Amino acid sequence: MNAGPIVLVVDPDPTFRAALCAALVARRVRALPAESAREALATLDRSPAGVLVVSAELPDMGGFDLVRTVRRQSGLGHAAVFIVTEVSWGPSQKAAAIQQMGLSDILVRPIAPEAVAATVVQNAIALSTSPSVADAVAEPAAALGELSESELADPTTRRERREVEKAARSAVAAGLEGDLRGNLSATPFPRLLHSLYRRRATGALFLLRDAVKKIVYFREGHPSYIKSNVLGECLGKVLVREGMITEAQCKESLRRMKQSHRQQGTVLIEMGIISPQNLVVGLELQLRTKLLDIFSWTRGEYLFQSQAKVPADVIQLEIPCATLILDGLRVCWDAARLEEALAPYWDQHLAPNESPELRFQELSLLDEEQMILDGIDGLRTLRQIAAESPLPRTRTLAVLYALIATSVMEPRAEPEEIKPAPEREPPAEEEPLRAQLAAQLVSLRQRDAYGILGVQVSASDAAIEQAYSVLAREYHPDRFRNAPPETRQLSDEIFGLIFEAYREIASAELRGHYRARLNTAELAEVSSTLAGERLRAQAEELCRAGRFAEAVRRLEGALAHSPEAAELRALHGWALFHAAPEDADTASRALRELRRAIELDPRSFVAHLSLGRIYAQMGKAILAEKQLEKAVQCRPDSEEALRELLAQRKRRPPRRGRG
Repeated sequence: MNAGPIVLVVDPDPTFRAALCAALVARRVRALPAESAREALATLDRSPAGVLVVSAELPDMGGFDLVRTVRRQSGLGHAAVFIVTEVSWGPSQKAAAIQQMGLSDILVRPIAPEAVAATVVQNAIALSTSPSVADAVAEPAAALGELSESELADPTTRRERREVEKAARSAVAAGLEGDLRGNLSATPFPRLLHSLYRRRATGALFLLRDAVKKIVYFREGHPSYIKSNVLGECLGKVLVREGMITEAQCKESLRRMKQSHRQQGTVLIEMGIISPQNLVVGLELQLRTKLLDIFSWTRGEYLFQSQAKVPADVIQLEIPCATLILDGLRVCWDAARLEEALAPYWDQHLAPNESPELRFQELSLLDEEQMILDGIDGLRTLRQIAAESPLPRTRTLAVLYALIATSVMEPRAEPEEIKPAPEREPPAEEEPLRAQLAAQLVSLRQRDAYGILGVQVSASDAAIEQAYSVLAREYHPDRFRNAPPETRQLSDEIFGLIFEAYREIASAELRGHYRARLNTAELAEVSSTLAGERLRAQAEELCRAGRFAEAVRRLEGALAHSPEAAELRALHGWALFHAAPEDADTASRALRELRRAIELDPRSFVAHLSLGRIYAQMGKAILAEKQLEKAVQCRPDSEEALRELLAQRKRRPPRRGRG
């Protein structure tokens, strides 16, 4: 094997990743694989690489974002970097992007792994990379050339800036007694996020630091959407920074957008520059950029108002609150700040939180970070745990502070041995999930506490604790926070049953007082849900057959069972409109049903697509385009939705000039 630089291959596609590593090894080059950005960072801690082949489309971080992080934090500023992307590049655009981002090359799919390996060996292994590459990428702003924030900011960003300025002034002037308020100098942002998570808060968090103003919207304790008055956090800048478009493409899209008064993302899709999937990635990265910036704040006023309306936007943050806190600490907090935050706890013993809702939060950890968590037993002090960590000091401190800030772990004055919880099973597939949960709830409600936990009457305390830990992890509410309301309700009830069962039989003393109470009553609520599912299936068949009036009757029966089911309301609105398309009152009722469905679930593909189609039939072109754009964002792989959006654009009459 050659003693040259190591090549790290970061790609989510296991077939491509394995084939590329094999092709490099065949050329006597040492290659290391990584599936995600997190795995790549962990690998680089162990084996610094001189060459990186990075997919631009990673599941947890943009490829360009990973490259900047590596060069800033890992001492690999001179590493040669090859980006593999699905974005199409023209020759001049590609050359400009390579120069701006300090890359060795941009390789566009489809491309054979053997071709990538040949390019890497020819251009990177034999040649060293200029130190100027590190300088070009270390500072994201340098990659934007002469394009100013004002030029990059599209009308959507400017409108958001005005909205944030106005909303912030109103919030400060009308802050209600009892709302949460304070300063980040006293309550760091990670602590504030967790406080709102514990409250299961829904509303708006207003943050003000000098001229910078941001609004973070929460749904049931999780940040879901962010608005900012910072023009530099606009979509165009994020897309240019991530290498998904060039400056020239961004400028041209802004020019076209001003002419057509349409969203920048849709214009970019029409130009053939990005795919709907990449647009969604870019919009999600934009939200993440806006939020992670707040972690760097050491001061700033905050005010939370629960009465504020949360935007029903399609693109929302999907990151569980605990994972978001850990990500923010990793990216934005240095060793000195982490040392200061952990100072009160160094000689205290770290133990798992006794509350299942806190102990089993969704926390995405790398393998080495998981080793730290698994090794916490209540006997060692924080100082001892940090000293024995296999990770670099700063990352160790970030993990430990995240565990404390999220209350996953508790600092205690005295040692107390607690067995770490076993690993959870992988989540079930999404499609049959609701039916599985409904069946599981039916089954659990008919069992006693031993049956709920799946243990024998003679089970020991340790066996009951282990069974409880596995089930509590599997059904924790965090795992279902992005599911439809009816699915979340089922999981919440299951989690509650598991917790109550554990409280009944956790110790020998409790078991001595426990009397089996088998619930044999009719499970009206669950039976109602299942009945609603049957009616929904019948209504879908009737709609496909064009028998809309009959479908309406079935759906009204289903909604009586599940009035908060967004998909049911969307289907009901569609059937209503087509049952009597010429009746104005019925049409208005159908539109109200579809808007209500979107209010219940802002990411309902069926609701946005149906509403867009109905608006198109009514001749409301602009409203139709808006809903079809949202349908594409909900389901970027839907050729049907994209085809209808582009067709609607062609049917839209040209705007009249002023004169």
